[in-house]
Amino acid sequence: MTRTPTGRRTACLVAMALGLLVATLPSSSSAQQSVDPVSAPVIGGETLLRGDFVKAIDSLTHELDAPGLTNDQRAGLFNDRGVAHWRKGDLGAALEDFNKAATIYPELAAVYSNRGNTLLALQSPTEAVRDFDRAVLLAPSYAAAYNNRAIAEVQLDQLDAAIADFSKAAELAPNAPAPINGRGKVHLDLNRPYLALRDFSRAIAIEPSYRPGYRNRALARLSLHQYAVAIDDLTNALTIAPNDPGLLFTRGLAGIAAQNYPAALADLDKLVAATPKSTAAFAERGHAYALLGSFPEAMNDFAKAIELDPKNREAYVHRAEAHLASNEAELGLADADRALKIDQRFVAAYRVRARIEEALGHKPDAAADFEQAASLDPQDQEAWDGLKRLTGKTQPPVAVVSSGQLPGWSVVQSGDRLLAHGDKLPELSIPLELIGTDAPQLTGWEEKGAPYKGIGVLRYLAGQMPAKPAPEAIELAVIIDLIHRQVLGIEPYRTGDRAASWTWTESGELLIKGPDGVNSNFRLAESLGMGQRSAGPGAPAQTHKQVANGPPPHKKKAFTLFDLFFN
Repeated sequence: MTRTPTGRRTACLVAMALGLLVATLPSSSSAQQSVDPVSAPVIGGETLLRGDFVKAIDSLTHELDAPGLTNDQRAGLFNDRGVAHWRKGDLGAALEDFNKAATIYPELAAVYSNRGNTLLALQSPTEAVRDFDRAVLLAPSYAAAYNNRAIAEVQLDQLDAAIADFSKAAELAPNAPAPINGRGKVHLDLNRPYLALRDFSRAIAIEPSYRPGYRNRALARLSLHQYAVAIDDLTNALTIAPNDPGLLFTRGLAGIAAQNYPAALADLDKLVAATPKSTAAFAERGHAYALLGSFPEAMNDFAKAIELDPKNREAYVHRAEAHLASNEAELGLADADRALKIDQRFVAAYRVRARIEEALGHKPDAAADFEQAASLDPQDQEAWDGLKRLTGKTQPPVAVVSSGQLPGWSVVQSGDRLLAHGDKLPELSIPLELIGTDAPQLTGWEEKGAPYKGIGVLRYLAGQMPAKPAPEAIELAVIIDLIHRQVLGIEPYRTGDRAASWTWTESGELLIKGPDGVNSNFRLAESLGMGQRSAGPGAPAQTHKQVANGPPPHKKKAFTLFDLFFN
């Protein structure tokens, strides 16, 4: 399976509720066992907890001059002053204080976690991992150290290790949303949107005001073309932070993807007002104007976007589409050429140039551009439709990865996706999410009876989770609404020798207690609305719109939110 580029993982640097610790020194014996997430040091530390970092530094400096301090007390004060410097933004001074604390008293786990965070902020993830390793060795139950080590591992592209560390942190701190949110981001980065949805929903259930959880769940849903519920998540996040530019931008693009152009324009208007120097804001607002047929306004926004950033490839592609829509195909061709000079692998630019060339009667050129788009993105349906229309060439048949493991079933590969096909369900393709790179092994299929008639569950071995002393096999289950051809979720069935608890209630609800401590609640009975799911305790039910064999065909495939966030 193909992993996505590392650049997509810049969003994985999670702001930690479990992050930098304010810790006075525990006794040496307790330091070997565990560290409180937040301790309450005296005087300077109390000032630090109140957020007056300058005063905290002065107070802690004064305390360090006190006579008779033991090494552990002095190290604790240096640690706390390092935290104050870090919070104040002086990373150099913070690093110096953490170094002093580690030298004076090497047994203090919090110092290594804090210094690791500082090294992360200084773009030194390899050195940070060494500090987090030391913190975990000193305090095996130190949730923050596992969590922060996972962040460093994400930066180093050690994603399997990051999954394991986020999972351990979530196990040790089950009421903290950050570790489970971090794990969800890695799942999403590895093309596991259903597993990511599960984690983001858990983070929101833990803390209903957790803004990152709503935004990230929206991104997962957008990758599945679940536009309506994605917009709901972004709306919830904006209720918490009404002026967040990133949320406005994402909801604006989601509105475009959902073809709700007036709503998208409203969000992008707010974004332009809030960030008048944002080239992306003008480019996407221009796109919304063009889709509404307001071409003069669109052209003004595209010009402004290009003025702010002459290398904004999206602005050129959107303007090319607008020129094509307003019967100015030659101008559009020039813009598509400019976009491809900026990025020769920009699939959206090949698509729009192909459409323009076809409109101009340049069919060989159009076919060549559709061919290039299809080679860069084998799942680009518009490119294959264009090739078939112009040359008769059809999309290659899917390759069979395995068959015979489960009678009547096979696994095929389509682009970078693996799909399960059943002989008795010829029109249904079921996505399989993997842990690792080994081919999945189908292990079981069940069609439920009343009150769950129309629900199917396909089980498969998905790979191995890194664990000590040995990796653990992961068996997952895909829950499918056979009536509406919707994948409702992908859930753990077994991890190693730990089985999930699946309870099918008489009221038509499926309650799942995962082996990793994450719970899910699926409302499946037709009387309650087939395909509805609540994301956890206290969370509202959400409707999943994903069709089991992929998103519905688009009338045209313009540059979309998926392109922006996931390519």
